[in-house]
Amino acid sequence: MKPISAAFFALPLIAYTADPAVEWRGLHGVGVAAYAAGQFSRALPLLERAAETARALPKPDARRARTWNDLGAVRYALGNHEAAVVAYRIALEEWLALPTGREQIHGRAATLNNWSVAERRLARYPEAERLAGHALALLAGNGLGPDGGVSGVQRTRVLQNLAEVARLRGDLDAATAALAHATAAGQVDPVAAGNLLLTRAALALEQGAPDAAGALAGRAIGTLRDAVGEDDPRTASARSTLAVALFRQGRLGEAETILRAVAAVYRAQPDPEPLAAVLNNLGLIRSARSDDAEAEPLLRRAIAIWEERLGPRHPNVARGLENLGDLFAAQGKSSGAEKLYRRALAIAAESGSAGLRDEIAAALTRLLETNGRTVEARRLRSLNSQSVRSQP
Repeated sequence: MKPISAAFFALPLIAYTADPAVEWRGLHGVGVAAYAAGQFSRALPLLERAAETARALPKPDARRARTWNDLGAVRYALGNHEAAVVAYRIALEEWLALPTGREQIHGRAATLNNWSVAERRLARYPEAERLAGHALALLAGNGLGPDGGVSGVQRTRVLQNLAEVARLRGDLDAATAALAHATAAGQVDPVAAGNLLLTRAALALEQGAPDAAGALAGRAIGTLRDAVGEDDPRTASARSTLAVALFRQGRLGEAETILRAVAAVYRAQPDPEPLAAVLNNLGLIRSARSDDAEAEPLLRRAIAIWEERLGPRHPNVARGLENLGDLFAAQGKSSGAEKLYRRALAIAAESGSAGLRDEIAAALTRLLETNGRTVEARRLRSLNSQSVRSQP
């Protein structure tokens, strides 16, 4: 089994006028303020209205591009990842319509990277890598590389995103290289610094170094807590990664305490998808502590959230099915475990995540061998070996 790695405030009244520029300024300003305060559901209709109002502004106009980019960010925060992709695509079209200049290049690069992150969340890794690579080339090709200021921070964010894409694809060498470049740049704001530490911690977990991962996650928690507060979802994500490191170290009680606190933070958020990983990991801990009665519903709930929010063919669904299959196998429910493993294997093979596919295939092979089905086990091992050799 393997774990998966805002206060209310009063908004000013908006005066609707016949002047689209004035109306846009009010809608956009209040919408961005609501987003910054974590009031994503409140920000969404304001920025949608701002995007409609921006259509009446002269074209080309950077305000149109900024509005669609901001709308994409709100949709992403609410877990509407496909809708975020649509908004980022429109934002990029608006940026491309503008004369080339520093603001336009920065805007294009930011939108490309934001779009890439949404694609990454949807497990469309080739597209995510392509978009982030384009953003990086755009910054470097226009003299906006590691030169300090906004462009240096932007470059680091793109590299951190590329590292995450590579890690999720199972290419740990590429992830390590991207992180090395990002760390060498040394130009980050506090949130980006925390996220960079968090990606390094996740990579250390993939490399089988839970002690190093725990230390990095602890540093990420401190950085993000100072930047955005204890109860911010980004700090919660770092605490969740620390819990996984503790779990890998066998410190189950400490890991469970942290995860239950993190779950309370995520339950207050509008997007339930991050909660799924916490429920999955709590299920693994309860299983390790021989509490199958609690473990199974936790694992099933995690799978259900992933299927609803990310789609039934997402790699996270495969991971959840594998974990539930492991639980069934340990209980001697071989038939149920086999069905789960085979479904998980099909999803993993589609996703292009070689590491996940190999892991699930190994679990299914062990199950077949345990049940005396050695011919089928050898055939599966042979097929998986051929698939590995065919990888680029």
